[in-house]
Amino acid sequence: MDMTGVREILAGKVDDKDMEHIPRAFEIVGDIAIVELDEVARKYAKLIAEAIMKLNKNVRVVLNKTEDVSGKYRVPRYEVIMAREEERDFSH
Repeated sequence: MDMTGVREILAGKVDDKDMEHIPRAFEIVGDIAIVELDEVARKYAKLIAEAIMKLNKNVRVVLNKTEDVSGKYRVPRYEVIMAREEERDFSH
C-alpha cells in the first residue's frame, strides 16, 4: 500500500531531514500491516503505526519487519509496533 496519506499525517511531526527515511509503502495481510523501518524511522514507529491505523480502519496490528527471511523454513522476524487493545494477547 502507498504511504502518501501516512506521510501527509506525519508532516510537521517528523523532522524534514528524517522524512526521507519514512517508508514509501507497506503491506497489508488481512488485518495486519507490515512496515520495514530503518534506524531513523524507528524513532517514529508509534506515529507511523497510528497513522496507518487511522487511515486503514481494518488494521488491528502494525508490525515492523526486523530481519529478512532466514533459517530452514525461511521465516521473517517481526516486532509489534502497535495493536488495538483487544489484540494485545499474542500468546496463541
